[in-house]
Amino acid sequence: MPDAFAPWLPTLQDLEYRKVNDPNAAYYERFGWEKLVVPDDCVRIAARMGDLKTLFDERYAFRMLNAETMEQWQIRLQTRFDSYVRIYERAYELYERYDQDLKDDVAPGELRTWDREYSDSSSGDSSSVNTPDSAINASADYADSRSKSTGSSSGSENITEKKVKTGEAMINAVNEGIMKWKDLDIAFIKEFENNFLNIFWW
Repeated sequence: MPDAFAPWLPTLQDLEYRKVNDPNAAYYERFGWEKLVVPDDCVRIAARMGDLKTLFDERYAFRMLNAETMEQWQIRLQTRFDSYVRIYERAYELYERYDQDLKDDVAPGELRTWDREYSDSSSGDSSSVNTPDSAINASADYADSRSKSTGSSSGSENITEKKVKTGEAMINAVNEGIMKWKDLDIAFIKEFENNFLNIFWW
């Protein structure tokens, strides 16, 4: 029987320790976060598995595994991972878009380009007088010749506007972006609370 003040199930830290120091280390190497299978279409989660493992180990290091066997625990871990992996894959995709917008906005700035349509029209009359009458009467009725012209033009022009955040606005935008990523990682790791027992022994 185990000592009355010793945990009756291994903790996550125990598992990591046994992978290195136990005579049966090869057996324990089969379990843990790094043995989770990531679906092929979840490329963002796959790229972040190392960072997520660090958070996973830190959060659950002293929690006991809530299964009778290591095999059962690993299956439950994989099942829970499968339940959330695509939800968070989508969330990471959306935050990547936000992150790119943030980079564009801070340095070198957000460039916004659009086309503006325009059209112009004009009309007018002209007359010419070759006799001295023009000095007396400038009325078109006394003109030697008259002409009338009309014109119009249309097209489009390309307009580019640059918006740059500076000072407090820039700092707030950067901090908000950092916290969005941090909160998303932590939220994902919190989904695995049910794979551990939170019992303290004295």
